[in-house]
Amino acid sequence: MRRFLFMGLALWVVVTGCGQEPGKPEQTPIPVRVFVVHPDSISNYLYLTGTLESAQEALVYARVSERLEEIRVRSGQRVTAGTLLGRQEAGVFWQGVQQARAALQAAETRLKLAEKEHDHSLRLFQQGALTRRQYDRILAQYQQARAAWQQAQAAWRQAEEQYRNAELRAPIQGEVASIYYEVNDFVTAGQPVFRLVNPGLMKAWLYLPEKYLRQVHLHQPVTARFPSLDHRIYRGAISRIDRAVDPLSRTITLEVVLNNGDGQLVSGLFGRFGIELAREDSALVIPEHATLSRTELILNPGTGVPEYHRQYYVYLVRGGRARLQTIEVGIRSHERVQVTRGLHPGDSLIVVGQRLVKAGSPVRVVAGEMQNPLPAIP
Repeated sequence: MRRFLFMGLALWVVVTGCGQEPGKPEQTPIPVRVFVVHPDSISNYLYLTGTLESAQEALVYARVSERLEEIRVRSGQRVTAGTLLGRQEAGVFWQGVQQARAALQAAETRLKLAEKEHDHSLRLFQQGALTRRQYDRILAQYQQARAAWQQAQAAWRQAEEQYRNAELRAPIQGEVASIYYEVNDFVTAGQPVFRLVNPGLMKAWLYLPEKYLRQVHLHQPVTARFPSLDHRIYRGAISRIDRAVDPLSRTITLEVVLNNGDGQLVSGLFGRFGIELAREDSALVIPEHATLSRTELILNPGTGVPEYHRQYYVYLVRGGRARLQTIEVGIRSHERVQVTRGLHPGDSLIVVGQRLVKAGSPVRVVAGEMQNPLPAIP
């Protein structure tokens, strides 16, 4: 009996010892980096592609059919409006000017004589020494001389204009982009000889999908990047909006103008243009990579149809532990996202290590707070 009692006691001790739960080891805090949430600006951009051309350019045409006698500029040279670019052979036109000038001088001499005779005759007529018929004849001679002088003056001006037509002058301030002929080439009237561009302003034609028509307006900011220029950012604005929609492409044509302050932009460059559709200047903006998401299946109470709903959340640091916080997002732009609900200024957002933690996980902030891990705004 004693032996059975002893064995039962031993068994109870073993069972009791096996049923004891050892103490849980403390979790090691997960190292994380955080970003202090604060108000910032964010913009929503629509990106389109296009090719540059000069916003202001002019072709200088030959106005006479003559040999190109002189070229005074070279490609790439900057000129002001009115600069003499070149000259066509004008010997014949200069002779015309000389003849017209001589004819004008002769007409002026005849006019002066006729004017003196008319003044003298007028005094005699007023004194009664001349009859009306005599005075009218002298007056008609004076009027004919004056008309001849006016005609000679017009002919001289026309000859001067024709002579100046042989001069090829810059109509705008800019840069000589092209020279289409060489000295001694015969150029027919109406043919372009020089092409000038204003390098200070460049433009591009963009094709906007019609659904964005109500979101664009004149002078709306535009940014541009060009692969061949190391993606440097250039800024400009919308300068023209066509009101007709292309029936085939369903697009509207936009003209944008860029400031070419550094002179690096040239005609023909292909680029990516960003149109600022919306902007928030006092938004809570966080790095997009800090956001996590999950998809929930929710029953629509109105229709009874299940719908998929994507929910976004982040992890905050509160009291040394990770706290899951659901959020609502707004504008997304360049790896940045606007948070419209769920965060407040001053919240410590986990931006490195957020995929390693769970709600309630102990965390340890390392390397200080990341005050500005956001990408630069274009």
